Amino acid sequence: MAAIVWQDVLDFGYTKMSSVPSNAQTLILEFVNVQLRLDLLGGDTSAKAKIARILYAAHFGELSLRALGKSKGDATEETIADASMSVVYAQQSAAELATTVPGAAYLRLVKNSAARLPFVSRRF
Repeated sequence: MAAIVWQDVLDFGYTKMSSVPSNAQTLILEFVNVQLRLDLLGGDTSAKAKIARILYAAHFGELSLRALGKSKGDATEETIADASMSVVYAQQSAAELATTVPGAAYLRLVKNSAARLPFVSRRF
């Protein structure tokens, strides 16, 4: 199996994920490396499957950082004027994956594949 490691998430550009505790990283990787239906994403060794795993892992990493209070969400608007600064964060939505930038990117990735929403995962 072409499992990902946490460094793949960081190398993809999600550098703030280095703040995710190592035990959470391990649990997230154990989940995403077995949970996705790779046959619907071009097979185990396809680039689409690897990217899907990375985005899915980054989504859960973002949720972990939020739970630890290290992230308030994805900024949707920033204003810097005079001596004041304002930041507006994205609100939680009904679709959990859409609440993070990597989760939304994952949804876009699978939307045009054999996989369909709400997400491509094995049933428990």
